[in-house]
Amino acid sequence: MFEMTGGVWVIAPVEDEPQLCLDDWSVFEVLVPDIGVRTRHFVGTNLRGREGRASSPMVAFDAVTCKGMTASGRVYQLVGKRTGLCSDSSYVWNIWKSRNQVVDVVDVTNEIKKLIAGGSNERA
Repeated sequence: MFEMTGGVWVIAPVEDEPQLCLDDWSVFEVLVPDIGVRTRHFVGTNLRGREGRASSPMVAFDAVTCKGMTASGRVYQLVGKRTGLCSDSSYVWNIWKSRNQVVDVVDVTNEIKKLIAGGSNERA
């Protein structure tokens, strides 16, 4: 693995890590000027390795299984009832926002929790 900046590492390719479990998770909707559209991202603690993660844009979310797929093709399984970021995932998220020049952030975690409670699917 290569260090990207300030203790944040380039993650394994999707082929090597096609799925992971996130604990202490949140979901954020952001506006990145270069993209020009709002996108949603999983942020939390990867249970394997206990490191902070911020995903590429969500493309689908299944509230029944609590699994979501991102633009990279990686599947994120949201685990645990506790949401909110730990210090490591918060740090990674702040680096991600800075590198991607995010201009607007909305925490949509409660919306996702309601979907999970209702067991419905969403296209992100």
